[in-house]
Amino acid sequence: MAKISQNATVRISAKSMSILTELARQHGKSRPSVLEAAIASYHRDTLLDSANAAFSRLKANAPAWQAELAERALFDQALLDGIDAE
Repeated sequence: MAKISQNATVRISAKSMSILTELARQHGKSRPSVLEAAIASYHRDTLLDSANAAFSRLKANAPAWQAELAERALFDQALLDGIDAE
């Protein structure tokens, strides 16, 4: 298994470098920290897009969606433990 370096060089276009530099300047951060934040944001967005697509497929499948709703109803009953809500 290849060892991954803690730091790596990534080639980006001149336009992307210009935008990265400007964002770093505007926010008073380093280019690597802006790039890390952008990657984290992209990762989060793609993860949520995938989850939303899976949820849409579930809702489109009527029997599976009804099973999901039935399971949720079971969990809703689990909260009826006799403790008053605050």
